[in-house]
Amino acid sequence: MNTFHKIFALCALLCIGIPAFAQFEERMNDVFYSTGKIKVVIAVAAVILLGILAYVWRLDRKVSRIEKSLRKK
Repeated sequence: MNTFHKIFALCALLCIGIPAFAQFEERMNDVFYSTGKIKVVIAVAAVILLGILAYVWRLDRKVSRIEKSLRKK
């Protein structure tokens, strides 16, 4: 399984929980939209997701290098 498939699988698994987040109460939506904080919430969620993806990608590269070095021995 190459890196693209691993990242795609991770994204697919993370997207499974998105409908649960859509169940906000109406007053919470009103508060977020009326004060403009919804943009901050989305930005923070995007930064966290990108951080997790970068970490997994970097970890995969390190593990691949270790596996290659073990195969050569």
